[in-house]
Amino acid sequence: MDNEKKYTEEEMKAIANEEIRKAGLKANRELNLDEMEKVSGGDFIIPEGTTHADIDEKWDIIQTTLDFYGSDVAYLTAQKLGCAPGQGENTAASMFESGRVDKFRGYMHDLLNGTASPFVPKN
Repeated sequence: MDNEKKYTEEEMKAIANEEIRKAGLKANRELNLDEMEKVSGGDFIIPEGTTHADIDEKWDIIQTTLDFYGSDVAYLTAQKLGCAPGQGENTAASMFESGRVDKFRGYMHDLLNGTASPFVPKN
């Protein structure tokens, strides 16, 4: 992916928002104070009522965005969908190395199943 087109911040936001809109989804809502406290401690939150189909739908959008627009736009899309942590160790470059999309998708399924820790996985 060294030949990725470089998009401006505004272009990336517009592309991510359009891909999410086309899929009929909405970006994650603002967190309440209790949720923010959990997130600031490193926990990864899956909103109540999330299904395995919801997780797959989000990751399918992220994969499509990665394939067409590159890792920077895919990472922003993943953040907007609540599938990627904010700033920190997991960056667009590290998150989308070979096989990483499937790792994060699987991690979210494991969280939903209760078989994984809510602490964000390291690279």
